[in-house]
Amino acid sequence: MSDVAIVEQVETEAPSAGLPSRRTLFLGAFLVLLIIVVALVSFVWTPHDPTLVSLQNRLAGPGSSFLLGTDQYGRDLVSQMMVGSRTTLFVGIIAVAIAMCIGVPVGAVAAVRRGWLDEVIMRLADVVFAFPAVLMAILLAAGFGGGTVTAMTAIGISYVPVFARVTRGASLQILEREFVLAARAYAVGPVRNFVRHVLPNISHVLIVQATIAFALAILAEAALSYLGLGTQPPTPSWGRMLREAQTYISIAPRLAIWPGLAIAVSVLGFSLLGDGLRDALDPKFAERGKEPR
Repeated sequence: MSDVAIVEQVETEAPSAGLPSRRTLFLGAFLVLLIIVVALVSFVWTPHDPTLVSLQNRLAGPGSSFLLGTDQYGRDLVSQMMVGSRTTLFVGIIAVAIAMCIGVPVGAVAAVRRGWLDEVIMRLADVVFAFPAVLMAILLAAGFGGGTVTAMTAIGISYVPVFARVTRGASLQILEREFVLAARAYAVGPVRNFVRHVLPNISHVLIVQATIAFALAILAEAALSYLGLGTQPPTPSWGRMLREAQTYISIAPRLAIWPGLAIAVSVLGFSLLGDGLRDALDPKFAERGKEPR
């Protein structure tokens, strides 16, 4: 094969290599945007009052009055699903914010200072990492009771070590770069050096990790609500809808299907968004996608 033919083959294959990642990004962004739109709409409109008990409409099937039917208390499933998306997003946003606000500075200190301080911080991160979100929520619920705040705090604390490790690992690579060493030679302080030179270069890693943590936070929130440690009645929650549906799973399986499907779509959307952002923002993955096969 001639050199011209090889070049033409590389040029035709390289653009197509990025198509799967673009499709992943667009599909994930679409699913996430759909959930956000539903949550925003629920603030101003729902087909029915999601907390209104109507025993005469108990376990009503799908129809013109109730698009997806009603639950064992006669509450509209569509309205509960809409408000449940709002609860899920709220818990995920606060939990990820807690994890980032604590984990990123802790990881930055470990990367900049190193030595014994780095070792102590990483060992403490290992200890916190040994407590999953469910166990953390049980400990917090024992002292403060179950609720949305308990779920958000437990999920956020459980993901602090993840952001600390990601920040530390990415920062160590950037701190060895020439422009960072040059800034240090000009007596630039460690905090200013990190904020101006390191943080912008690891922001794409943190964004991707945040989307992945958001997907895991949705699962954790659903699990905590299912166990009764998360969002409490009468506020709708997908996890608690699953818990309440287990008694009627044989006669009305749709009570479990719809919230389960909502959780699956939400997790899938944020996972695909994270994978797409990783391919789009990380130069290593972008160059790997352009390599000829």
